[in-house]
Amino acid sequence: MRIALVTAIPLVGVPEIGSAYYSRALAERLQQTGQKVEIWTKDIGVEPAPSSVNIFTIWRPGISAWIDILRACLKRKPDVLHIQHAMFLLGNGAVGEIAMVLLLLSLIIARQKVVITCHDTPELRQITSAYMRMHKYRFPVACARFGLRMLFWLIGRCAQIVIVHQQHFAQTLSEDYGIAQSRIAVVPLLAIPCVITSKPEARKELSLSFDRKYLLFFGFATGYKGIEELLDAMRILQARFPEMELLLGAGEHPKVKDTQIYREYYANLRAQAERTGNVRFLGFIPDERLDCLIDAIDLAIFPYVEFQGMSGPLNQCAAHRRPFLVSGAIATKIPALNAVSFQQDPQAIAGAIERYFTDSRYANEVSGICGRFGDVTCSDDFLDLTLDIYRHAQAFEFARSNLATRD
Repeated sequence: MRIALVTAIPLVGVPEIGSAYYSRALAERLQQTGQKVEIWTKDIGVEPAPSSVNIFTIWRPGISAWIDILRACLKRKPDVLHIQHAMFLLGNGAVGEIAMVLLLLSLIIARQKVVITCHDTPELRQITSAYMRMHKYRFPVACARFGLRMLFWLIGRCAQIVIVHQQHFAQTLSEDYGIAQSRIAVVPLLAIPCVITSKPEARKELSLSFDRKYLLFFGFATGYKGIEELLDAMRILQARFPEMELLLGAGEHPKVKDTQIYREYYANLRAQAERTGNVRFLGFIPDERLDCLIDAIDLAIFPYVEFQGMSGPLNQCAAHRRPFLVSGAIATKIPALNAVSFQQDPQAIAGAIERYFTDSRYANEVSGICGRFGDVTCSDDFLDLTLDIYRHAQAFEFARSNLATRD
C-alpha cells in the first residue's frame, strides 16, 4: 500500500502541536514495517525537522488548502489518505475549518479511500459561552455547535474508518455526531521516541539543584490548561514548601500567537508567573531539552479545565514513565487516572501536590498508576491495528470483529 499522511509535523526552531510529533513517529514506525509512507504537510516557509519519511509541502494554510490536497491526491494517487485531524489544521480560525469541510466533500466526490484520526473531539455539551470565552473564540455558541456537527458528520461520511485514542472519544463521536460505532476504532497511542536519563544525570545536565523538589507543567499556554489555578496553588504552597519549585514550560500557541487578544493573555500569564516566587517561567521548551527535563523533575502536573483530545505532554510523560497528577476534567475521560486526579480549584491542586510529597504510600500509588498507564497508552498494539485499518480502508469495508477497541 501507499499511505499519505495529511498532518502538521515538527519544524526546525518553531513550536508545533502535539499531533505533529505523533504523526511523524507513526509514519516512521509504519515505514519500518515496509509500508510506503509519505507525509503531506503545510508550506509556511519553515524547514521540517529531520525524518526518515519523505515529506512533501503540499498546501498553503487558508481557504484554498483543500484544492492543493485534492490535486495531490489526483496526482500521487495514494491507496489510503490518512488525515491527522486537529482543529485548524488547514488554517487558523473559521477559514481552516471551512477548508476542511470542502476537502472532505471533495474526497467523497473523488472516491478517495480515507482514514481520519480525530485528535480533537469536543462534546457538544462542552460548547458553552464560558467555553467560547476561555478559548478566545468570537463565534456564537449556536454557530460553533452547528459547525462541529457539520464537520464531524462529514468526517463520518468521508472516512472509511475514524480513529480515536480513548474509548470516551469514540462514545462522543457516536452519541454527539452520529458516526456509526462500526466505523470507529480505538487505537492506543504510540510512544513518542525519547531518550531516558536518570534523574541525577538529568539534573546535572540542566544545572538543577539536587536538594529541591521540582514540579513540571509543559505545553502551550491556553485558557483551558488551568495554568492560572496552578499558579494560585503554588502561592498557597510557597510558605509550606520553600524547597519546592514549579518549572512552567508554557509556550505560545502557534495557531493563535499572532492575535492581539492572545498576546495580551500570554503577557499577563507570564507576568503572573514571574511574580510568584516558587515558579520559574521557562516558556517554550525546545525539543532537545524536553526529554532531559521530564526525567529531572519529581512530579508533572496537568490541571486542564477542559479535555477534548489526548494530551501530547501527558503522552510524553507516560512514555518516560514519570509520575503525574491530573485534573478531574482529564480523569473523567480517562477513568484509569481517577486515583491521581484532583478537583479543579487552587486549594485542591495544592492539597494533591502536598499529599504526593508528604504521603509516601500515596506517592508509590501514583507512580504505579502512571507506570501502568504508560504501559497501556504507549503499547505497540497500535501498529498492527493501524495496518489492519489501512487494509480494511483499501478494501472499502470495515469488519468490526477484526478491530479490537481498547479502554
